[in-house]
Amino acid sequence: MVNTNGVVEGGRWVRITGLASVAGQKINGKVGQVLNAAPNRDGRLQVKIDGDVSSGKLIKETNITDVPRNELVQTCRLFARGEGSSAQHKVLLFPKDHSMFTNCNPKGDSPVMALCGLPLAVKRVDPYTDLSGFGAADNQPATFLMIDPITGFAPYQ
Repeated sequence: MVNTNGVVEGGRWVRITGLASVAGQKINGKVGQVLNAAPNRDGRLQVKIDGDVSSGKLIKETNITDVPRNELVQTCRLFARGEGSSAQHKVLLFPKDHSMFTNCNPKGDSPVMALCGLPLAVKRVDPYTDLSGFGAADNQPATFLMIDPITGFAPYQ
């Protein structure tokens, strides 16, 4: 049942379908990422559902369908200084109906890009490593995108 259409870093993207319980019906149609490669003894996969702060829900393979590749949007993850990557960024894929796209400002978050007529959503994500060291959370490219063109300052957070 594994389909490579939705395989991306962090796990393949899937859509929840066919859950009959009251709690399950609330998450039918939502997207999530499969966190484990193989189902557990009960035939369930751990799925991290978009917008859910828990570590994931165990869902039967029969209740998930892969998000097709043509419904995944390329995004760019900018690394913070303390993440130890020699790369400055990484391309990641997210479903087009992920909350980062559906719950964003249609004009974008970046004042600099708004001046260019290109709405750009800038979202904070969980770091890959501990960023508690001094300056570890610095992200100069993201800061540049958030600079107010009138004042020349970026917001504090």
